[in-house]
Amino acid sequence: MPTVMGGHVNAFTTHGNAGDLGCPMAKGHHLRLYTLDSQVQHADQESLVNLGKWLQHKWHSARTRPRAEADRDIRGSVRTAAFLQEQWEEQVKAQTKPLSWQSKNKGKKAVEAALQTRKAREIAAKKVLNCQNILMDLEAEPYKHAGTELPDAEKQLESLRTSLRRQERALGVDGLLNDLPENRIFWQNPYRSGNTIASGAA
Repeated sequence: MPTVMGGHVNAFTTHGNAGDLGCPMAKGHHLRLYTLDSQVQHADQESLVNLGKWLQHKWHSARTRPRAEADRDIRGSVRTAAFLQEQWEEQVKAQTKPLSWQSKNKGKKAVEAALQTRKAREIAAKKVLNCQNILMDLEAEPYKHAGTELPDAEKQLESLRTSLRRQERALGVDGLLNDLPENRIFWQNPYRSGNTIASGAA
């Protein structure tokens, strides 16, 4: 079975537990989640490093800036020193507050959202193809109905294609999701968030 080490899913198995996965696709799924989670954490780490460099620069500038110059700026301001201090504290509090989108499982949620969009795109593509096939047969009973539905179906399909491309670019894995829709273990997992929605769309 996959294990959790240091907050990451360990998708590698030994000879003793290799059979527990039941299917090699399960290993591939956990390995992909591990890779995405590592990429997200690396990006977060890079952001923290850049923020640290920025703070270091500002701190050095504040320490080396002549005090007389700073006092002159304060005196030239229409605000009191107490007001400026209060505003500074509020700014620090706002800038250090965790962002609402930050989550340990954001990599997994992003993958699931992209997979659901891919599934919706496949359904929309089938609908467009069905309408086109009907329109090719002038004697088909739902001919007029298909002609009315086709423009909206094509518009929906193009919108889903655009959304999917945007999600895949954000993940940086344009080709990585190609194998996941075939992973039955992933899609049939009752504990996977959004499983009901994905099943309903199918």
